Amino acid sequence: MAPTEAVAFILTNGGEFLAERRRPDKEAYPGMLAVPGGRMEPGERMEDTLIREMREELSVLPLEYGYLCSLEDPTVYGGLTIHYYRVKRWEGKIAAGEAEELIWIDLEENHRIEVEIDQEAVIRMIRSED
Repeated sequence: MAPTEAVAFILTNGGEFLAERRRPDKEAYPGMLAVPGGRMEPGERMEDTLIREMREELSVLPLEYGYLCSLEDPTVYGGLTIHYYRVKRWEGKIAAGEAEELIWIDLEENHRIEVEIDQEAVIRMIRSED
């Protein structure tokens, strides 16, 4: 079985970032507060997944973004690698496509993120700003 890969996006606005409350019926991280994202399709490039998933999950198109890091979680799907992007600007009005709810969180309250590798990615993003 091929390893599962996903792309997650950390949208920032001033001193805040966007988080999602995952639906309780999700296979990965059900009901948890996480960074939005989605699985890559076979043969898809990371940037293509970013654009597709931001459209599906948030109804927006990324305009200014950059690769941040890739982290692994061996406890999900028999092994999951998430490729994180920081998104500074987007086009469109953010709307929840698949999440229970979307929440803007102060960067200093990143501990509220319940998915461990998502929290690590947010911390890495904050440190890269210093």
